[in-house]
Amino acid sequence: MASVVRRTYLRGGIAMLGGVLAVACGEPTVRYVGQPQAGPAGPAGPAGAKGETGAQGATGAQGAVGAAAKVPVNVEDWIGLPRTHPSGEANHAAVERAAEELLDKYNIVVNVLSVSGVTEKTVVAAAGGQPPTNAHIAFWDGAVLYAPGLSVSPDDELKHVKEWAAHRADIFPGMLNTVLWRGKLTSLPTDTNNRGIYFDKGVLQKAGVAEPTPNWSFQEFEEKIEQASSPPDYWGFTYRSGSLDFLIFYGGWGGELMNSDQTKWTVDNDVALTTMQWLYDLSWKHQIVPSPPPGEMMRSGEGKVAFDITGNFRHPTLVKVGVDSGAAPMPRHNVPYTMAHGWVNSILKVTDAEVQQGAALYAMWKSGPGWGVPFSLEGSNVPICGATLNHPTLQAGLQEDPILKTFIDQAPYAWRVPTFPSGRKSEGELSAFVKKGLDNELGLKEALEQGQRAAQIVLDNDLKQYG
Repeated sequence: MASVVRRTYLRGGIAMLGGVLAVACGEPTVRYVGQPQAGPAGPAGPAGAKGETGAQGATGAQGAVGAAAKVPVNVEDWIGLPRTHPSGEANHAAVERAAEELLDKYNIVVNVLSVSGVTEKTVVAAAGGQPPTNAHIAFWDGAVLYAPGLSVSPDDELKHVKEWAAHRADIFPGMLNTVLWRGKLTSLPTDTNNRGIYFDKGVLQKAGVAEPTPNWSFQEFEEKIEQASSPPDYWGFTYRSGSLDFLIFYGGWGGELMNSDQTKWTVDNDVALTTMQWLYDLSWKHQIVPSPPPGEMMRSGEGKVAFDITGNFRHPTLVKVGVDSGAAPMPRHNVPYTMAHGWVNSILKVTDAEVQQGAALYAMWKSGPGWGVPFSLEGSNVPICGATLNHPTLQAGLQEDPILKTFIDQAPYAWRVPTFPSGRKSEGELSAFVKKGLDNELGLKEALEQGQRAAQIVLDNDLKQYG
């Protein structure tokens, strides 16, 4: 029902979207031409001679290609999800919707293609001299394309666009800072998926435990997961024994993932050890969490856990398996904090300056409300900037979907592990050792020491090769 209501808000509110884009984030208008094709294809390229531009010239110094341009600039965006995936369909549809509303205002023609293995295929296409203009890729891959020179920095391409500085400042710190590599912006965040806490209303009722209050404290969280635990019938809580869930609680306790210039991991310290010990004790000492921690349990629909940590994307599964669930934000300890995954849009390096500029303007539009509002509502995803989060159409839609609202409300303080040229390899090394510690296969202090060391070796290699 919520998705139907959200589509109703979109039909009613999209006209308002078109009217406020330039004020909110200064995005260019995008035209969508043709139907998306399956699999990768060569770039459309510029059609014919360059058209006329506005008074500010071909670089679009005032933020858009002139309305008098006669020949459109072709932009091709490869995305990593098929249209059969809810977020893939929402991605395509948001671009199509913009075409209908903004068809006559600017001169960018966009073709969106769903491409499996999008990062790897983009690298191959770039090596062959025929990359797409844009690639909608996993957030950790921004530096994978940027460090070897396959993509360009949005800062370089948009620095003469008058709306860029305000739009850049509007992107939430945890989204912007984590797509930096050696101080350079590698790509533009588009969307994310925050972690929070789901609760099974049926299990809470059996346990005689009240649902969490809207902005619950860490103390309330601890009390409720203990009260709701009655193993082996049902458990109070569960988590995944790798880096992600550990880092969420570590960050909430005030821990820093990395140093300020993101060249050193900083997870081998007293705060990290305290966090690890707390998680370990939930499982091996207090029996609030199964031993070893199994990860998500609620999605089985068996009614075996009261509280589960996962993302906004999990709600459709819970509905499908018949769980009457609610959601709460991550409980606040020292600071409000959660972690996220999600996507970014990279601007590939091409030889035509006008096409390059069009691709950059498209990426900026895609990181703002013109794309972000419909995509968030139809794809049940989380926005990355204030203009999207606070947009009236989004806020109206969220009134009909309190679970999605719980996750979206955490957007301003969601963080991600920074992008590296080696992608997720560095975090993967840390995760393997954290898992050994929480699974009782290695001492907790040793797990942190060895995990940070292994992760740092990978990062040091990246810095040596691309720094």
